[in-house]
Amino acid sequence: MKIHKSFIPQALAFLVNWLLVLQAKLSIHGITLGMTAAQVSELQSQIGNFLTQSANVEQKRNELQSLIEQRNTVKKTLLGTIRAWVKKWKAHDNYTSAIGEDMDIVPESTVVNPDTYKPVLLATPFSGYVKVEFRKTGLDGINLYGRLKGEPDWKFVARANASPFQDARPLSEAGTPEAREFTAFGVKNDQQFGQGSDVACVVFGG
Repeated sequence: MKIHKSFIPQALAFLVNWLLVLQAKLSIHGITLGMTAAQVSELQSQIGNFLTQSANVEQKRNELQSLIEQRNTVKKTLLGTIRAWVKKWKAHDNYTSAIGEDMDIVPESTVVNPDTYKPVLLATPFSGYVKVEFRKTGLDGINLYGRLKGEPDWKFVARANASPFQDARPLSEAGTPEAREFTAFGVKNDQQFGQGSDVACVVFGG
């Protein structure tokens, strides 16, 4: 059975390249195929406008990603400094549990039922990867599983010890966006336990 796919690429990167070629070829074939010079110019202008907007979006996305990485670096340094000070404070002769409570530097205890524990996932598609976020709640991490929507079986993706995790697996079919589903189980002392998370689904374009 022959399946006909649209000649217009779905993935943005492929669409941009296709439009660049079409924009150039209009100058060669547009008049031959019955267009007026004004119509050729108008269509080329529309393509150019879309390409400019796409480039602007990509630039802003890269700027945002850079800002996020800068923030995360500052956060890591800051929290490391705070942890070091908290350790010194708690070792000081004047430290009391009341001071610790007042400064909110006393960790809360979390009771995890190994039979009913269920991770919470949040999946967000980006250019080149899917960001999967989760809460560790005192665990070592999660075992992450994935599948394409409609598939019956889950496949192991990775052991994620830190959130967020980046699923950078390539598309199953290059240039064709796909609906990816994720679920996860908690891991403690290298043992998987509890129940699978609710399914998180995203459309990933590569």
